[in-house]
Amino acid sequence: FAVLEDAARALRDECAFAYVDDRKLATQKGVPFPGIAVYTDHAGSFEVYSGPPAADGIRRFIRTSSLPLMGELSSQTFGKYVKAEVPIGLVFYGTDEQREQLAKELLPVARDFRGVVSIALVDARVYAKHAHLLNLEPQWPAFAIQNIQQRTKFQLPQDRPVSAAEVRRLVASFAEGKLAPHYKSEPVPSQNDGDVFRLVSKTFNEVAFDQTKDVLVLFYAPWCVHCKRMAPAYAELGRAMKGQAGLVVAHMDATANDVPSSDPELDVKGYPTVVLVRAGDNKIVRYQGNRSLASFTAFLQQHATRSLGPRGAPSDGAPNGYAPLGDAPAEGHDVGFSPKETRHIEL
Repeated sequence: FAVLEDAARALRDECAFAYVDDRKLATQKGVPFPGIAVYTDHAGSFEVYSGPPAADGIRRFIRTSSLPLMGELSSQTFGKYVKAEVPIGLVFYGTDEQREQLAKELLPVARDFRGVVSIALVDARVYAKHAHLLNLEPQWPAFAIQNIQQRTKFQLPQDRPVSAAEVRRLVASFAEGKLAPHYKSEPVPSQNDGDVFRLVSKTFNEVAFDQTKDVLVLFYAPWCVHCKRMAPAYAELGRAMKGQAGLVVAHMDATANDVPSSDPELDVKGYPTVVLVRAGDNKIVRYQGNRSLASFTAFLQQHATRSLGPRGAPSDGAPNGYAPLGDAPAEGHDVGFSPKETRHIEL
């Protein structure tokens, strides 16, 4: 009861809570005693909690149970799905006929994987932009799984039908941990010997998490004015540090490449974002200086694990202090669902 009170206190603005101390009544209603049941409609349908008596698990169960089995995902409902902290299976439809057919066919899958993946319908005519963020081509219907907490996405290949069998297979593989995330990536450059190393998603982890080197990465967007203003100083830094064998100065087009990491410090929420992945411990330090060679150099001298020796002759040094990280700027970040919904403006 004390654990349920904790959950009720946290969710008091979302749900109504009550308790029954009558074992006979619980038995008549088909609820174990003691036990927790979530009622979602006046018809009396309910779901019973079967996990351990932990507040986090109960909160997650209540929020998941409050979601419809095959609900409509929109700007109004997106927040509820995020709060449930359960990966979302997004079923994109392009016509009302597709919606009706998919809702009926996929309902058993949604029921069987309740609590593992919350399957919801999405109108692709309104939310095509969110489909693009999941690396889906504008071909409907389409299906993808989005784990917002881990910042990963998994898609049903679009040359396969969005059928109950295919979606069940994909969700089952995801539940068993056998499904690899899908990351958008540019082709690996055939030549990459410039002053600034060009990263793509396919090479990111190999280069950025090389523990023998400090790796400075600029995440940019080609259309970003601030990125264009920073580019000359960053290119100058690349030329100045070219001889440092223990340092890589790199950049990556974050609009054409996903960051293949669930590390929250690599959650790029705005452009430009510059981070240092330190040699040895791979800790990430966010750059917060100005657009100048002197500022970049001072940052590296303060935070890089390998000291910056004479050009072409780096030396090993003791790790410098690890500074607290600041939040990335909010501009440029878009999960695809805005607070307001309209069919005239793509969200």
